[in-house]
Amino acid sequence: MDILFRDHDALRAQLNAAQRICVLFESPEQMTHEIQRAWPEIRVVLREFHSFFAVELPHHHLKEEQCLYPRLLAKLSAPEKLLVEEITSEHPGIEVLSGVLLELIGPWLRTSIPPRLSELPRFTGLICELNLHLERHMSIEDEKILPLAATVLTASERRQVTVDIANLRPHKKQAAK
Repeated sequence: MDILFRDHDALRAQLNAAQRICVLFESPEQMTHEIQRAWPEIRVVLREFHSFFAVELPHHHLKEEQCLYPRLLAKLSAPEKLLVEEITSEHPGIEVLSGVLLELIGPWLRTSIPPRLSELPRFTGLICELNLHLERHMSIEDEKILPLAATVLTASERRQVTVDIANLRPHKKQAAK
């Protein structure tokens, strides 16, 4: 189940990279020159972000929902089950929010021209909102659900979760053109 912790680390890294871009976008007086100069590098970061959130985030949710949570739910008491069900119910909302962000940045990846200044506040707002939701969500998984799984599942069951995760193929939701 270390793979799920590593996924969370990768998600945090992508969000941190996007937040560094937000800092640049928040300086309107220098924005035009700085963004023009840095746009090729920014596009690389945004392309990685887009690819990650279009493929890896939904794949991570599938790992949890199809490989770990069913085994875990079978062994939990009612309050613990409720926690897992609540955290699972957040996945669609997180994917919708990330999808809105992907739709915004998708066109930016198809041009060598930086986005209009009017689009930047929406980007920074969406990044902040997504970061808030994901940080809270991943903290609950990291601090409660994954340690609970390590305690409740047998070594054999944990190995099977790892095998199932390894065999699960990602589904691409939205790809940059």
